[in-house]
Amino acid sequence: MPLQNKILLIEDDDGDAELFFHAMVNGILADDIVHKKDGESALVYLRDSNEPNPVVIFLDLNLPGIDGREVLKRIKQDKELKTIPVIVMTTSNNDVDIVDCYESHANCYVRKPVDFNRFVEAIKNLRSVWLSIVTLPPSS
Repeated sequence: MPLQNKILLIEDDDGDAELFFHAMVNGILADDIVHKKDGESALVYLRDSNEPNPVVIFLDLNLPGIDGREVLKRIKQDKELKTIPVIVMTTSNNDVDIVDCYESHANCYVRKPVDFNRFVEAIKNLRSVWLSIVTLPPSS
């Protein structure tokens, strides 16, 4: 079933992005996923796009330029964007990162599995929860 709005993936690793698309497209059109490889282009997209806001954002922390921690803070401080759920997906298991993300109002913090099958399964589970079970706020 196509979404009425977009999913935003902010991920600089092409391999992880490809796995994300592979795991997400079951029931979702690939065109419904917008992929940005760095924090700056993601913020420009969110602020300057004529499209409705994404229904959910999947955010890597370790991005070139403006990193994911700063992207999260800027999204959650922006009155137009702050209600968009942000799912942090990262390899970091650092307690400081985990606490910092939740203090910055991340909706979920997920450590990326390094195993291919577990990574795909994690994305499928996130898709199920965030796009089928959870009631999301209307996008603007």
